[in-house]
Amino acid sequence: MSINICICGGGGLGHVIAGVAAHKGFNVSILTRHPDQWNPSLLIEDCRGNTFSGSLACVTANPAEVIPHSDIVLLCLPGFAIEEELLHIQPFLQEKTCIGSVVSCTGFFFTAYRILGKTASLFGFQRAPFIARVQTYGQKALLLGYKKELQIATVNISKSDILLRTLQEMLDTPVRMLHHFLEASLTNSNPLLHPARLYSLFHTWSRGKAYHEIPGFYNSWDASFLTYPNHYYRTSIILKQPILHFVAAAALGAVAAAAGGCAGAAPGFTPRSPRKHDAHRDDGKNNYIGSAHNTPLP
Repeated sequence: MSINICICGGGGLGHVIAGVAAHKGFNVSILTRHPDQWNPSLLIEDCRGNTFSGSLACVTANPAEVIPHSDIVLLCLPGFAIEEELLHIQPFLQEKTCIGSVVSCTGFFFTAYRILGKTASLFGFQRAPFIARVQTYGQKALLLGYKKELQIATVNISKSDILLRTLQEMLDTPVRMLHHFLEASLTNSNPLLHPARLYSLFHTWSRGKAYHEIPGFYNSWDASFLTYPNHYYRTSIILKQPILHFVAAAALGAVAAAAGGCAGAAPGFTPRSPRKHDAHRDDGKNNYIGSAHNTPLP
């Protein structure tokens, strides 16, 4: 039986994932604000010289046309657009539908849990599956980079092994299951890496200087960005664990409050007793061991 997939969003990732999945035989529909700008088929070229082409089942701005019969709904959207899109599709979602996001660190699980309810079947990627760029909107896109492995977290999906295999086939990349949705929600690699990368691209800029071509953010990335600022990365490593523990506790508290003040109602979360640690103890490698009131990640 063919699997029906709806891609919400028409950016680079939406183009590439839709084109690759359609090429592999999935029934792919696009939910976008600009359906009139799309071809009935997509062409994707990747960094290995491969070409993917596939026909789209439907391209529409009306969720009623695509959401009710979708097995998987995948949001390929920036964080600020997730809430609006979930409200847009909510009336048409079916109980069997798995709703996911290409990145989870922008609060997808928390927003979806609040809007769709505690029984919604959710999944989210820890990091975006591909480096993707639109070449001609609605027609052609470039897959500029693969990842060796993808990681996803799920909530309320009983047959998560089937979802995992489906995503592996769809994205042509190994997919590993994480233990808890917080592992996907609290991974913020881009905010750590991108500022230094932008500095490495533009630190020589001065008033009046013009750039005659757009620099490649990823494809010209080299080790020079690591030199600025070194103390930033040392500081982030030192602070990483206590910050994660603090944010995890706060996030779980927020979910519990949204669920009516019951921590046990948080999605996929089993309450554990807080453990006390010395916030200033160091393991000799610039890693702080814990915080004064630490709710551990699973």
